[in-house]
Amino acid sequence: MDFAFAKCDVDNKIRCPCRDCKCRKWGDREFVHKHLLWRGWDKLYGQRRWTLHGESEEEYIGEEMNNTNHTEIPEVAILNEPVDVRDNMEDLLHACLHHDHHHDQEDLHEEPNPETDDFRKLTEEWCIPVYDRCRVYTKLSFIMEFYKIKSRGKMSDNTFTETLQLMRKLDFLNIPDSFYGVKKLIGKLGCGYVKIDACENDSMLFWKDDFNLNACKVCNASRWKNPVENQPSSSTSQRKRVPKKVLRHFPLIPRLKRLFICQKSAINMRWHAESRCNDGVLRHPADSDVWKEFDKKHESFSLDPRNVRLGLATDGFNPFGSLSSKHSTWPVIIMVYNLPPNMCMQRSNMMMSLLISGPIGPKNGIDVYLQPLIDELNEFWGSGITTFDAYTKQYFNMRAALLWTINDFPGLGNLSGWSTSGYLACPSCAENTVSERLYKSNKQCYMGHSRFSEDGAPPPPSGDEVL
Repeated sequence: MDFAFAKCDVDNKIRCPCRDCKCRKWGDREFVHKHLLWRGWDKLYGQRRWTLHGESEEEYIGEEMNNTNHTEIPEVAILNEPVDVRDNMEDLLHACLHHDHHHDQEDLHEEPNPETDDFRKLTEEWCIPVYDRCRVYTKLSFIMEFYKIKSRGKMSDNTFTETLQLMRKLDFLNIPDSFYGVKKLIGKLGCGYVKIDACENDSMLFWKDDFNLNACKVCNASRWKNPVENQPSSSTSQRKRVPKKVLRHFPLIPRLKRLFICQKSAINMRWHAESRCNDGVLRHPADSDVWKEFDKKHESFSLDPRNVRLGLATDGFNPFGSLSSKHSTWPVIIMVYNLPPNMCMQRSNMMMSLLISGPIGPKNGIDVYLQPLIDELNEFWGSGITTFDAYTKQYFNMRAALLWTINDFPGLGNLSGWSTSGYLACPSCAENTVSERLYKSNKQCYMGHSRFSEDGAPPPPSGDEVL
């Protein structure tokens, strides 16, 4: 107890190693002392890594060496530990809570951060069992598992609420009684988005200086489905009107900052510079020529391995699963390439930045919808964002760069503005594209694709030539 509490970071709390808490709940000295006396130690605690209460990696490995009569510890056994998703979420919640606590201590003159209160409430919800003496689920973990079932099964909001109300009739269950209560609880995780009204003709966004406009400045199309000619009355105020088209923006800055709040993810964000095997074999985008050339051109950016390299992918799809209905919704996905190769392409590490609603795709007007994301990227590239690094326990100026985009050929045409159809469809050949119109089939045919074997590929055009 003395050893563990001497190394606790914040609030004088540690993980409780009793057989019920199993290092998932946090408590003060009195809480942990009572649990150990009443419930006893977790039987598996001695078989796990002793690094949860301030022990260092060297102490753990040294203790294991003594316990195994100096036999070699397999590296795979140390790296590939069984991971509990609930434990990871609890680690993230506490990391965010401790980060806000440190920030409040450094800036005592500032007003309390509302996010800190949300994280404290989430931590309390995490410690509350879904019913008395439940060892599997807490209130928050149960609600999140149930919410995932709703999403996978396409359960309606009303059905979800009725199911919760039915379960609430069991008096011993500690859960919300409506879908609204669940959204309010999960919303404290900070995974929300911002709604930005858009012109139905993809001409502009109603945001920043144009937030209060009722019609598009470019095509003069109305912003609302039911426009009101005169000034809106109290019953038809602007906040109650329904816009014709909405862009959902998921802010990138807070989510990239959270990658450094948790110590495990903060270490992984340095993998490309500190742990990558640099033997000339292409295993990761960091081994590519583009990455290396970028580091040469921007040395100030590459000096700090914590600066983030990003990739962007976008394409349209029909979210309704019916080929008979014509609908095109465009998500814009951001990938973080600082992470190891087995993590950077996981779904959990892909971040949706924008969701462009249908029913018609934006086509060449997609640049209008990319404005919020480009503003964030410009802020990352210019001044940077002050971010707390849980690994070094210090603040640093995080910058980010978009290295490349990933698209199919039609998506490339929409995103870059280059016409991927017609006589000059090839973005590499540009004006030298060899094409011919087949008048009977009414299609374009590109006959000169094999000439590279004789004449060599054309040089890539410069940025000025592309413009």
